[in-house]
Amino acid sequence: MEMGFQTYRFSMAWTRIFPKGDELTPNAEGLAFYDRMVDGLIARNIVPICTLYAYDLPRHLVEKYGGWANRASIEDYTRYVATVVEHFKGRIKYYVPFNEYNCIWIDRAYMTGTPVETDTDMFRVIHHMDMCYAHACEIVHRVDPEAKVGTNIANNIAYPASPRPEDVEETEKHKYFMGWGFTDIQTRGYYPKYFLNRFEDVDFDTIIADGDLAYMKEHIKPDFISLTYYFTTVIAEGEKSGNAMSTGHVNPYCDHTEWGWSIEPYGFYLMLMEYWHRYQLPILVLENGLGHRDALVEEDGVQRVHDQNRIKFLRDHIQWMAKAVDDGVHEQGTGFSFHAPVWNQKPVPCSTLFHYPSSRSLMASRNTRLASLNVRCRFHANTEPVSRRGSKGRNVSLSVS
Repeated sequence: MEMGFQTYRFSMAWTRIFPKGDELTPNAEGLAFYDRMVDGLIARNIVPICTLYAYDLPRHLVEKYGGWANRASIEDYTRYVATVVEHFKGRIKYYVPFNEYNCIWIDRAYMTGTPVETDTDMFRVIHHMDMCYAHACEIVHRVDPEAKVGTNIANNIAYPASPRPEDVEETEKHKYFMGWGFTDIQTRGYYPKYFLNRFEDVDFDTIIADGDLAYMKEHIKPDFISLTYYFTTVIAEGEKSGNAMSTGHVNPYCDHTEWGWSIEPYGFYLMLMEYWHRYQLPILVLENGLGHRDALVEEDGVQRVHDQNRIKFLRDHIQWMAKAVDDGVHEQGTGFSFHAPVWNQKPVPCSTLFHYPSSRSLMASRNTRLASLNVRCRFHANTEPVSRRGSKGRNVSLSVS
């Protein structure tokens, strides 16, 4: 069965390569496992996108020295990244060092594997991860100059509960801390003052070693920003900005999933616009999708899922994505729940150069018996800068059935 997928985003397990996390020699069987997968993808013209860390810190490092809370984690993570990039040089072209890096503020123990109880503990872990990210950028650019590397930020689109200035202020605090703050660090290579001000009574000099800030500034030069988007949220005064998933406010103007997540396609457009116009880096959306209970229906002896909920979800989000592209966003790809991005060529400054090599970039096969879903997304490229032809020079057509 052909489904037309052009990319496959996966998370590599640190423990497959270094079972304890601190060995000097990698596990050959682990590398061979990913060799088979990566080579199989390439043989099928599918581009691998590798997330290097998705909350699977080797347990041995937690027991040995406390995991991310210890500066020794930088050396061990860097060895792991260097091993992977060198081994897969020329085969893996896109690397994401940390999955949803900004979620560390709300999923502390889950992401780090260790208790993070104070602001000092939190900043120490964040700084060690930032140093790891800087090393990952340096390694990718030095070892495999054709490969690209970038941060991954979880959605932070929030609306104030009311027009009251206090609600608006709390919402902006959330946006700046959970969104711009973490992204500024991993795109611009420094800690914004407003970000540091959030950490009360932290002695930064005991955490940041000599040369750290200079190293971050020199090597944090990402090629793209990757984002995840599922919902928008509502924030009111008095809610300590950070965990927008548990504010308890419901947007009465949106539909919601069974689990309370808002279904808000315009928020997808807003996220793309805000991140593009703030950072001017190509955007790769790694996650977007709908949580919904499927119902099997038997037809002619075959069990099927008529997935109208996800069809509508994808249709609406793709339409707003196309609007963002038309409004100038340089989107490098979009992955829905089945991760089927569309790709463009290398970015050209001050232009909108979009090349989508196949009309099947976002297509699930019409013939699949498990889901009656067919999404076709066609983008006809304009290869000249906006300044010469204008934003209307590109024809974007979209059909969902």
